[in-house]
Amino acid sequence: MPTFLMISKHSTADCPIHNAKMRKLAMDVMKKSEELNKKIGAKDIGSWVDMPTHTIYNLIEAPSTEAFQKTMMDPIIMEWLGHNETEIKMVMPTEEVMKMLK
Repeated sequence: MPTFLMISKHSTADCPIHNAKMRKLAMDVMKKSEELNKKIGAKDIGSWVDMPTHTIYNLIEAPSTEAFQKTMMDPIIMEWLGHNETEIKMVMPTEEVMKMLK
């Protein structure tokens, strides 16, 4: 399955810690993401937050790039993405790279 690294960065003003509207949206996004992942057969590998820089890292396996893209088009997810500068990169484990190099 393709693996996607999402790097999202929000402003201090949009930080869920300080902004009640964004806190509710963040909770809605987490709930919706779980539902969407189950629906398409995706797996959330992990999420990490760098609090001082307001940066969130998510690692997700999805059955295809199309399935992953479809989840990103959900209205709640799109609203969250509208408040974040987000990069999405398709990544692979170094073991896979080593196989390719041999």
